[in-house]
Amino acid sequence: MARVPASLRVGFELLREDEAYTAALLRRGRVAAAVTGDATAVTGCRVTKLGVMRYRATASPDYVERWLAAGPVEQKLPAAPMLVFDRNDELQDRFLSTLTGRSGHREQTRHMIPTSEAFLDAVARGIGWGMIPDEQAAMLPEGALVDVAPGHAVDVPLGLAEGGIPIGAALFHRDGTLLGAGHNRRVQDGDPSMHAETSAFRDAGRLRGYKDTIMVTTLSPCWYCSGLVRQFGIGQVVIGEATTFHGGHDWLAEHGVGITLLDDAECIGLMRDFIAARPELWYEDIGE
Repeated sequence: MARVPASLRVGFELLREDEAYTAALLRRGRVAAAVTGDATAVTGCRVTKLGVMRYRATASPDYVERWLAAGPVEQKLPAAPMLVFDRNDELQDRFLSTLTGRSGHREQTRHMIPTSEAFLDAVARGIGWGMIPDEQAAMLPEGALVDVAPGHAVDVPLGLAEGGIPIGAALFHRDGTLLGAGHNRRVQDGDPSMHAETSAFRDAGRLRGYKDTIMVTTLSPCWYCSGLVRQFGIGQVVIGEATTFHGGHDWLAEHGVGITLLDDAECIGLMRDFIAARPELWYEDIGE
């Protein structure tokens, strides 16, 4: 995100979700990429392995003394107050099932803490026990947390899932207001018309006119999207690159549309990598 040129004035929306459920966001076209624990790629996407995050069942020393000191942890932990991230967070339940050899632990008090920083703080304050990754536990002073079940760490493999065709677009008013944003979702939606510019255009909803709008897009618009720009009188188009694909931007310029071609190295590299990795999707997208 930091490498996106500030001159583009592109806004990002980061969505928070449990890694077990992020692939569903990608499948629905809600996101362009996701960190996921699902090793199976969504159709039309690829997964790049990021490594493993190791979680341990942790609690504060005072919590351990109060709730777990009187007997084996396998007996005491299922009934002790527990923290979960949200209603989709099943990590603590899966851990209990593995630890005790049985499922269906629902007798304990549960506290929902929906941010990672507050979750860690709640464990450290003794509100409940929870599964904390080693990287996050290391942020606290030594002795602030106790591994309540040594030898029972849970490894969660993570991967970066990237969806469909990596072309994005956004429609702005010339004063800089973001009107709509989207990305190519032909694969995710099974809709051959859902190019990036079309997605951004639809996201903007109905407008009285478009002469004061600017379409910003990763790649030179194809004839289909160039027709959209011309049909609705979009005043300007800012293009990341036209090296890998030279679309209809010259034709648009001939008809009075303001064209800014950035020839951005990041965009060129992104598209070249994608074309090399997924030529069948690329040539389907451009109709060849």
